[in-house]
Amino acid sequence: MTNIMNVAVLGATGNLGPHIIKALLTQGFRVTALTRGSSSSVLPEGVEVKTVDFGSQGSIVEALSGQDAVVSAIGTLAVPLQLSLIDAAVSANVKRFIPSEFGVDTRLIAGTKLAPLLQGKLKVVEYLKEKAKQHPEFSWTALATGSLFESALRNGGFGFDLSKRHAIIFDSGDARFSPTSFDIVGKAVAAILTKTDETENQYLGVSSFTTSQTEILKILEKETGTKWDVDQVSTADLEKVGWQKLGEKNPLGAFDLMKAFQFQDGQQRSLSDDASASSVLDLPAEDVSCLIKALV
Repeated sequence: MTNIMNVAVLGATGNLGPHIIKALLTQGFRVTALTRGSSSSVLPEGVEVKTVDFGSQGSIVEALSGQDAVVSAIGTLAVPLQLSLIDAAVSANVKRFIPSEFGVDTRLIAGTKLAPLLQGKLKVVEYLKEKAKQHPEFSWTALATGSLFESALRNGGFGFDLSKRHAIIFDSGDARFSPTSFDIVGKAVAAILTKTDETENQYLGVSSFTTSQTEILKILEKETGTKWDVDQVSTADLEKVGWQKLGEKNPLGAFDLMKAFQFQDGQQRSLSDDASASSVLDLPAEDVSCLIKALV
């Protein structure tokens, strides 16, 4: 069994990083945050901070010396940096690499209109597979989480404007999807680094629950005590808007395409029990109503 104790985290002060660090510390891991040195964010007590020149491969290798695992929580578009991190991890004899795969399960996007937009994520996973074959002491685990629930509910990713009590329902609103809370993502990462044999060189999927826009709207109306204004938009129209934005060099078009992918009727985007690694990782179930109540 591979023993993991020292864990380096990139993106420690971002959207997801603090939740991963919290879970790692709770499970007794020694955590090092790799930073560019320009962040003013305060990290939890017990986290070592290393300033790294990410333009220098030697600097990255030095920073990873003595680390057992690397968790990348940087933006998914930062593909060149992730590839450099993987190379440095191999050179520094790191045992496990968890890439910034958090989000849509890229195993589902082959042949879809999302595929060209997520080529970078696909490239990173393929690169990890290649390196693991070349270096048997090196391994990886990718973790698909679906939408990050708190962020997507707050920023309109699910079609809801919490402040205006307004909802945009796509197609019927009944498409089932499987998001994950920040807390469960953090616990999943910690569990992967605890259950190293079961998760070695695996692409895993987890979620907090399976829900729909219709269910979320019902809960929001109950918790706010008001009837929400609702507009309906077809995912076909949403796709057109997304591609138009991208054609105009507006990167926000990618979010429209992601929503169209997730909420399109009849596409089975939810995570099945058979495909879920939640039981393997001993992750607790969560209740969508409780999470929403805490956010509104």
